[in-house]
Amino acid sequence: MSIGAIEIKVGNIIKFEGGRYRVLKTMHVKPGKGGAFMQVEMKEINQGTKKNNRFRSDESVERLYVDVKKSQFLYQDGNNFEFMDIKSSEQFSVSIYLFDEGREKFLEDGTEVTVDCINDEPVAVNLPPRLKGVVKTTEPYLKGQTVTMAFKPATLENGVTITVPPFVKEGDEIFINTESMEYDSRA
Repeated sequence: MSIGAIEIKVGNIIKFEGGRYRVLKTMHVKPGKGGAFMQVEMKEINQGTKKNNRFRSDESVERLYVDVKKSQFLYQDGNNFEFMDIKSSEQFSVSIYLFDEGREKFLEDGTEVTVDCINDEPVAVNLPPRLKGVVKTTEPYLKGQTVTMAFKPATLENGVTITVPPFVKEGDEIFINTESMEYDSRA
C-alpha cells in the first residue's frame, strides 16, 4: 500500500531501497526556505542497521501490511527469543535485532507482547506500554532536593538504567514507559 511521506508514523514497516524498515522516529520539518519534508529514523529489520532519511512531502513510500499476533514470551536462547502465539499455541523464534535499544531486558517468563508479522515472519516486537521494575541501585535522597526536582540515575534489577525522581529509593517498585524508556510512576 502506497502512502504519502507525511503519513509515515512510528511503528510503520516500510519498503525502502529494497529493504524492509521499521520506523523509529518521525519529524515533520518545514524550513523557512524550500519545501517541507519528513525526517525519518528507521531500522532495517533483518540486520538491525539504522538509517536516517528525508522524504519530501510529495514523495510516497510503500507501507507493508502487518499482521499482529498476541504472544507470550517463553525463554531466551542466545540471540533468539522464543514466543508462543496465544491464539494458536504455536511457538516461534524472534531475533534480538527486532528489539529497540535494550527493551528485550524487560522480558520475563510469561510477559505478553504483540508481534508484528509479514507473511508469518516476525518483523517487530511491541512491549506493553507500561511495565513494572524494581530499583536495584540509585543515589540516596538528599533533603531539599525536591525543590529542584532534578532527576537522578537508577539501575533496575534487569540492568536497564533510567532517570527517576529524587524520592525513589533502592528496592522501590516503579512503572516504566516502554516507549520512551522513562520513569512513569510508583507501582
